[in-house]
Amino acid sequence: MRKDKKSPGGERRVDPLRRQKAAIAWMCVAVVLLTASFFAVREIVSIYRYEDEDGTVYRIRRKGGEYVLCDRSGDVCDRNGEGYYITDMGTQLSINKESGEYAVYAKVDLEGDEQISRGQSVMLFPQMTYDMKATTDYSRVIKSIYVKNRYGEYTFYRRMIGEDPEDASDKILSSNNPADYTNTFGIDGYRTTEYDTTLFATLAVGCGYAIAMERLEDPARLGDGSVNWREYGLATEVRHRPGTDGLPEEYTYEPTCYTVTSMTGKSYTVWLGDLTVSGGGYYARFDGRDRVYVLASGTLSETVMQPIEAMVTPKITYPLNLNSYYDIENFTLYTDGQPVCTLSYIPLPERENTLYSTLPFRVDTEYMEGYFPNSDNINLMLQSLYAMTFSETVKLGPAKADLARYGLSDPRHRIEFTYNIPTSEGGGTVDNEVWISDKTEDGLYYAYAPEYDMIVSFEDSQATYLEWGDDMWYEQYYFVFNIAHLTHLEVESPRYAVTFDLDNSRSNQSQGTSSEKLMVYADGELLDYQLEEKDSNGNTVKKSAAENFRRFYEALCWASTEGLCDLTEAEMEALRRQPDSDCQLKLTATLDDGKGNTRYTVIRFYQYSERRSYMTVELLDGPDGTSDGSAAQGRFCVLRSFCDKLIADARRAAEGRPIDVDSKT
Repeated sequence: MRKDKKSPGGERRVDPLRRQKAAIAWMCVAVVLLTASFFAVREIVSIYRYEDEDGTVYRIRRKGGEYVLCDRSGDVCDRNGEGYYITDMGTQLSINKESGEYAVYAKVDLEGDEQISRGQSVMLFPQMTYDMKATTDYSRVIKSIYVKNRYGEYTFYRRMIGEDPEDASDKILSSNNPADYTNTFGIDGYRTTEYDTTLFATLAVGCGYAIAMERLEDPARLGDGSVNWREYGLATEVRHRPGTDGLPEEYTYEPTCYTVTSMTGKSYTVWLGDLTVSGGGYYARFDGRDRVYVLASGTLSETVMQPIEAMVTPKITYPLNLNSYYDIENFTLYTDGQPVCTLSYIPLPERENTLYSTLPFRVDTEYMEGYFPNSDNINLMLQSLYAMTFSETVKLGPAKADLARYGLSDPRHRIEFTYNIPTSEGGGTVDNEVWISDKTEDGLYYAYAPEYDMIVSFEDSQATYLEWGDDMWYEQYYFVFNIAHLTHLEVESPRYAVTFDLDNSRSNQSQGTSSEKLMVYADGELLDYQLEEKDSNGNTVKKSAAENFRRFYEALCWASTEGLCDLTEAEMEALRRQPDSDCQLKLTATLDDGKGNTRYTVIRFYQYSERRSYMTVELLDGPDGTSDGSAAQGRFCVLRSFCDKLIADARRAAEGRPIDVDSKT
C-alpha cells in the first residue's frame, strides 16, 4: 500500500504531478458544466422573452402558479375570447401555463402608417392630439384640420404667438418651430369668430384618432381588380334625390373628406362615404391606400359631417358685461325704418343732484322727445341682450342670397348702439349693429351682425321688446322733477289760468338738493298764507302756502298716462293742430338745477272722449322759444278727470284753500 511521504517538518506532502493531474480533471468537469448551463440559460431566455415586430419586448412570467404574458410595466396582457394574449400591435400568442413556452397564433397585417390601438383595433394612422402640452412628439401634434363636406369646406389652424385675429390684413403665417405656436386654434377666414371648444375637441379627437371598427378584407372590386369605391359612397358620382316638386332630381354627390396635418408637416387624408346598413359607421378610405374601413359614425356625424356653423358660437353683439350691460350710448331700435326709441345711459356721478337724478336713461331723438325711457323695461331689454340664448348659427359668411332667404336684405328691425367697455376689460367703446328679420310663423327671428358676419336664429321669447309699443318703451310718469329745480309753471285752461314762480335761492344746497326755504309766487304775488288742519291724531297743525303748493306739485309728479291713445294718426294730428285755447289743459314749465341743465317743457291735453284726453309734450329751445303744438310729440292718453283735478288744485294753491292729494277732484 502506497503511503504519502512527509516533509522534513513531519507534515504530509502531495506529489506535484498528482496535484496537477487533479486540477486538469476538475477543469474538464467545469467546462462541461458551464457548457450545459449556457445552453440551459439560452433556452430559458428564449422561452421567457418575446419581442414583437414593433420592437416591444414582453416577458413571460409565473404568476398565481402559471405562466402569463406581461407588458413592459409588468401588467398581464389582455386576452381575447379564445384565450390568446394580445400585444399592443395586436399579435396573438398562446402561452403554455405550465412550461412558459409560447407560440404565435396570429399577426396583424399592417399597411403603411396603420397602427394598432390599445384596444387592438387598426388605426388608419398614428394617433394625433390637438393638445400641444400632451406630448413632446410633435409628429403627433395637430397643426391644422381641413374638412370638406356637402355644406362647404373649412380649416381650423393653430394660432401663432403674436397673431392679431382682429387684423384682417395680418395673414396666417407658418413656422416649422413648435415654440412659435400657441395651444389654441382659429378658423381660417373667420379668425375673430368664436367656436364651441368642446365640439372642436370632439372634432380633433374624431379626426386624429381614426380607429377602424372593421377593415374589409374582401371589398367589392371592379374588373381590373381595383376597389369599387362607388359601392361604398367613396367616389364622386351623379345621384338622385326627391326635388321640391316631389319628382326625382339629379345632383352630384361627393364623399366627405378631412385632412389632419401634424406640426412636422405630415398630412393624413381620410374620405368618408355612405353609412353602413346598421347606421353605426361610415365606410372610409385612407388617401393612397387600397383598403376599405368602417369608422364609428357617432363622433363624425356630430362634427365632420356637419356644416361649420354647427361649430360656431352664435354672436351678434360685443359680449356685454354683467356689471355694465346698461352702459350704452345712442341705443336705437328701428322698426320698418322708423326709430322706436333712442336712448343713452347717464352715469350716476353725472346726474346726481341734477334734473335727471332719478333717470338713468335719456331720450336722444326727436321722436317722442320730451318723454322719458321706462328705466325698468329698458333694463330688462338690455339684460336680454346680455343673456341672449340663440337657437343656432344659421350661416357663417352669408352671401346676398342668404340674407334675402332669411328676410335680412330689408330687415324689419335694426338695432344700433355703442357699448362702453369697462376698464377691467381694457376700456374703450365698441359700436354694434344688428339686423333682425320679421318673426316667422314658427316664432323665430333671424339676425345678422355685419361685424361678426353670421346669421343666427333665436326664439321670440328672447327679444319680446321687438313687439313693444311706445307704452312699453316710455315712462308713464311724464313730470318727475324735484320741486327744488322748478322755477316757473303756467297752468292754462278755458276755465282758469295762473302762473307760479318759485324762488329757492335761500335753501342750503351744500348737503344735496334741498327746497326747505322755498317761496312760491302766484301771478307775481308771494303766497304767504297758513292753513289749519287736523293731523292723523286729531291735533291742529298749520300748513304754509309753500307746503300747500307742494301738494299740488306732488299730484303733478304722480300724474301718469293710461296707455296708448285709441285714435288714428290723422285724428291725433288734427288735435295737435288745434289752437291752445281749445286745450283742456296746458302746462308750461321751466326747470333749472343750477348746474347747467335747463328744461323748457310744454304739456298739452286735448279731451276727445267722456273719459280720456290726448297728451303731447314739446321741448322748447329756451324761455323765449316759439311754441307750436302741431310739432309736439305724443301717442298717449290720460284720464280727463285728472286734468280737471290739476286745474282745481292749482286754483286752491293760489287762493289759499287746502289741497287733498288723494282726492280725485
